[in-house]
Amino acid sequence: MFKIYTNSNFSLTLVPDQSTVYLEPKKNGVSRTVIKGYVKLDVKIPAEIIDISVSLNLKKQVQWLNLSRIERITSEKNYKNSDLPITTIPVNSASQPIVPSGSYVYSFELWVPENLEPSVNSHKNFLNYYLQASVRSSSSKSGPYILSKLKSAFQESSVTKPIIIRLVPDEFSHDYTKAFYQQPTRYNIYNSDGVKVTLQLPSQYLSKNSCSPSSPFKATLLVSIDSKDQIDLKIKSAELSLTQKVIFNIPGVEKSPSLQSVFGHSKPTLVQKFLPFALKSQPNTQTETVTNDQCALNTPSYDSPKSDLFCEFISENAASLDLYNNPNAQNFSFTFSLPDFESEPIPSVETPSFNISHYLTSSFAISLSNSPKPILIATNSKIFAIPSWTQDYKYCLPLYENSSQDAILA
Repeated sequence: MFKIYTNSNFSLTLVPDQSTVYLEPKKNGVSRTVIKGYVKLDVKIPAEIIDISVSLNLKKQVQWLNLSRIERITSEKNYKNSDLPITTIPVNSASQPIVPSGSYVYSFELWVPENLEPSVNSHKNFLNYYLQASVRSSSSKSGPYILSKLKSAFQESSVTKPIIIRLVPDEFSHDYTKAFYQQPTRYNIYNSDGVKVTLQLPSQYLSKNSCSPSSPFKATLLVSIDSKDQIDLKIKSAELSLTQKVIFNIPGVEKSPSLQSVFGHSKPTLVQKFLPFALKSQPNTQTETVTNDQCALNTPSYDSPKSDLFCEFISENAASLDLYNNPNAQNFSFTFSLPDFESEPIPSVETPSFNISHYLTSSFAISLSNSPKPILIATNSKIFAIPSWTQDYKYCLPLYENSSQDAILA
């Protein structure tokens, strides 16, 4: 992870300590985010080198489809026209303006403002950061020698690895496995003709570990039917997906372009087997898991997703659960495994350039014995997807207690 600039007089190597930087809020008015590393100067022929500067730059591109035409906005910022940081390392001195031949290593600490937007890569839309080191020499007629006009991975991926800026939201800077983040959340997804359907999650905060097959995290579908007559209920099909939505904020564009992607998906589940529930006065508290040999994999009469069907994703829980304090209500509960994380999501965030949010996208088909047509439900439930890097980011941060920001910036 370095870049070398070479000319006839000298060569320069840039080596950052880390390729990923985690932004944290200021503490006592002092920034806590820093990029450390070193530059190595190899002087072949004595030269009058004044100083070396190391700066953080960014390049941003947003692309979207406007009717049949592709629109694209690209911008690039560096320390000259923004608040991006730069640090300067003196090389020569008044007593020794000419740097002798030899190798010289200079450490640097580049303090990063906490208000930077995080790195984003989504299809052909990106916000990438990269380091740039420059040598200022009095013998140069065309300005300073630029060590690395480090382009993004999309253009010159073989040249260098860009610096990734991670923004750690406040809620992720704590232990999200604690009780505060494990409070059950309910979403009312259907309410019509005496039928109320609620989707319940053990928490709004979902991580790769919480969505693993061995995790106790489940999605529970609660159905309450207001009827004095005994109603038979079947879940004809169910599908769950983890969806990420990115909305780009572009000045002058009336309708902001957006991108939607799926980072976790469960194959549709078709269940013909059904377990009757007793009335509230005669609760049935048995729990039964639907197995493959109990499932009738017949295509329903309505239009459903065409895919392989796996019954092990669903279990039916016969519990007398009155959600609405209705003495005539018949209540049903179905439990589903959450989809696995198939890719790493970007944390939910709102910045001047883009907004990122996550949803549990679910669709259900529910058949009732007193209705000729199934109830079809499709809904997006707001969640917070926790990427795996937030679990260990604290251990990746350098210690700043022994560093003096004032001395470095002076």
